[in-house]
Amino acid sequence: MSYTLFPVPRIANFSAPVADFRPRGWVCLPCGASDNLQQRVRAWAQEVSPAFHRPLQVAADVTDIGSCFLRICMPAITRELSPQGYRLCATPDGVLLEGADEAGVYYGLSTLAQMIAQGGANCPGFTIEDWPDFSRRGVMLDISRCKVPTTDTLYQLIDRLARWKINEIQLYTEHTFAYVDHRTVWSEASPMTAAEIRALDAFCRERYMDLVPNQNSFGHFERWLKYPEYRHLAACPDGFERRWGGGRCPGGSTLAPRPESLTWL
Repeated sequence: MSYTLFPVPRIANFSAPVADFRPRGWVCLPCGASDNLQQRVRAWAQEVSPAFHRPLQVAADVTDIGSCFLRICMPAITRELSPQGYRLCATPDGVLLEGADEAGVYYGLSTLAQMIAQGGANCPGFTIEDWPDFSRRGVMLDISRCKVPTTDTLYQLIDRLARWKINEIQLYTEHTFAYVDHRTVWSEASPMTAAEIRALDAFCRERYMDLVPNQNSFGHFERWLKYPEYRHLAACPDGFERRWGGGRCPGGSTLAPRPESLTWL
């Protein structure tokens, strides 16, 4: 069985024989696992359980080691691992996941889930190690052009990105956040509300990801400056003709580089 793993781990060695892990029904949590990590492990166990034809059970102490499919250790002290790194080792006795930290455990689970999705509970012996080149790995999503994504779409996207070991997402915003004092700008734009952003932020943290605010400013401000109450902030309050086509921009698109603009921002 060959596996396609994304992103590709730094080290991935496979060997025979193939072991059938379906009779093993337990996942052993690491000592001192946070509530969030416990929730992530239980969600992972529920996701992969169909391959075992029964629900995988999760516990902090599995007395019958012969019934354990996956043991999770964190932090990994037997051999040094880089932050957010993990090591997966499989023998006929089961799978061991060592994580440098909780994020490393989460990323190791994500890799193992890819393997089970492709090969089921019949696994060869393997050793997989991975760690990031960069501590922060981000994606910026523009939510101000055309359709603003629904929160359900954002949840699905964030969940997928987190499984791909992305740990930062920025939502690029021009006029699609519901600022309390600026309803005129976003009233017809399907904006993200403060409550939605807070819920999204919690969802990201659960997956070891940072949600970073990205309010565009200085330029690309035409959705604000076209209204009379903001036009005094414009570098071109009388507008300008777009040289590249598209007609006239009535209120300009750039804030005037004055202290007043910075104070307003």
